[in-house]
Amino acid sequence: MAALRRQVTAKQKDAWDRAIADRFFRMAEEAGCLDGRPVYLYMDIRNEAGTRGILKALWKRKIPAALPKMEGDKIRFYLVETPDELMPGAMGILEPVWGLEQADCRESLVLTPGVAFDRSLGRLGYGGGYYDRFFAEEPEHPRWGLAYDFQILDELFLDPWDCRVDRIITEGGSI
Repeated sequence: MAALRRQVTAKQKDAWDRAIADRFFRMAEEAGCLDGRPVYLYMDIRNEAGTRGILKALWKRKIPAALPKMEGDKIRFYLVETPDELMPGAMGILEPVWGLEQADCRESLVLTPGVAFDRSLGRLGYGGGYYDRFFAEEPEHPRWGLAYDFQILDELFLDPWDCRVDRIITEGGSI
């Protein structure tokens, strides 16, 4: 998957990310997920399905956005209102600066990254277990994976602790 992601051109990524964002907003509005509760999302890196356009649109619509910060072996989400409230953190990923309010809404939608997903909503993460531990502690969150079509496989072999998502959104559709 890493090799396939490296082959994605900037032009493809931009077009695919716009399609994912458009589909996300349509589906989130239909599902009632944009009702004032924060949307938890990640900052994309290394040609992941992009969230930056979604984040900018949330800010423009005055919808609260929460981004993760690595704290030891856990991630915690913090409310972020502007790009100035982000700084490079663990592994160079943009994270909330210190001192922001921690997000605390267990019904909030979580946009979840992954290396690959399967048609039965399985998710293969990056091996650190951060999202699996987060969802074990806060299982009430709806979880939507964002991916490109080529990241959807027929079947993944998952460990018992690997958390599934409730929906996957790609540039070509959703599961």
